[in-house]
Amino acid sequence: VSTNSAPTVAFSSTSPEVCLNVGGLLSISSISSGADEYRIDWDPTAEATGFTDVALSSISGTSIALASHGTAGTYNATVYVKNSTTGMESAGTSISYTVHPAVSISGTTTVCVGSTVTLTGSGNPAGSTPWSSASPGIATISNVGVVSAISAGTTVITYTDGNGCTATTAVTVDAMPVSTLSVSDATICKVSSATITVSSSESGYSYQL
Repeated sequence: VSTNSAPTVAFSSTSPEVCLNVGGLLSISSISSGADEYRIDWDPTAEATGFTDVALSSISGTSIALASHGTAGTYNATVYVKNSTTGMESAGTSISYTVHPAVSISGTTTVCVGSTVTLTGSGNPAGSTPWSSASPGIATISNVGVVSAISAGTTVITYTDGNGCTATTAVTVDAMPVSTLSVSDATICKVSSATITVSSSESGYSYQL
């Protein structure tokens, strides 16, 4: 008489972490021969926020997909694997699934050539190079979020927090306006007058005498 044993599975981590609205993965480090299906049972707290149980599905490759989610928090589930040939199912493996909050960038996003502005990222920044500019020829950005405008144009700035989650914003660099000044009479007497005309390549300029 032969008996079939229940399949087993082990994961590289049972505490996967993802960014908001990004799907996760359970990486399989070992699995018994013949185990070819899985199911996921979310606990009531997770289901109340929108997670739904995953019915028996085929295992493809060396990982099991976890749904993306739009509410930050830590959610618990139990994962089972099954041998579809023998009908045997594994004992459940508990997982803790963390969805990190959304990342945001605040600050002025328009700057003139030669000037600087400072951007601020939410949460804790990544330990190394949390800021980057897609077009450093237009503007560079330091590790503390100081944008230095180099030439006219638009660049995309990316901020990465300590969880590896990112946010982007567009920074527009405006060229310095070209102004001209003309005087109707450069030499005038004390009681005379002259007309000063100012023109600029940009609208909305001001001048001071």
